[in-house]
Amino acid sequence: MQNKKTLSNVWSCRIFRLKIENTGHLPNELTVETIKQSHRSYPQNPIMATTLYKIGFLKSWGTGVSRMVEACKAVGLPEPEYGTDGLFVWITFKRPESREKSIQKTPQKTPQKTPQKILKLIEDNPKITTQEMASAIGIDRSNVARNIRKLQSCGIIRRVGPDKGGHWEIVQDNFAFQCEK
Repeated sequence: MQNKKTLSNVWSCRIFRLKIENTGHLPNELTVETIKQSHRSYPQNPIMATTLYKIGFLKSWGTGVSRMVEACKAVGLPEPEYGTDGLFVWITFKRPESREKSIQKTPQKTPQKTPQKILKLIEDNPKITTQEMASAIGIDRSNVARNIRKLQSCGIIRRVGPDKGGHWEIVQDNFAFQCEK
């Protein structure tokens, strides 16, 4: 897990992998290499497993691993990885690698940042709505609203009048967007 501090002192969390670990060991008949193959079920607690099966919580015996693999494939995630050290058993889910690669394959960096795009839109049409800005820039409305709040808190723009019928004013021209409020 990696944490990154943003300018607004809000912590964001980016998960690159999720590891679930439990004490115990695999049955002698299974290894991390054979667990994905068809096999008998070896419940650690047969009474609990039977109860969960009878109330419908478990679909069938011995299908959990293959269902997790299929669920990951269905949403474009890599197959989970299994591991054991004799005292613990774990499963690790990873983010798709293609997501990171697609970011690197971007042909060029966007020439304008979102705040500059918003300012250009306001300059062209002071009565523009946040929804129209979102559509023009190609981002969601909440992202536009967050950038507008930042521009307002830095004293770069202000709203005159109500949401309906009002307009935007650019207070500072030719600014360097480095406000840290």
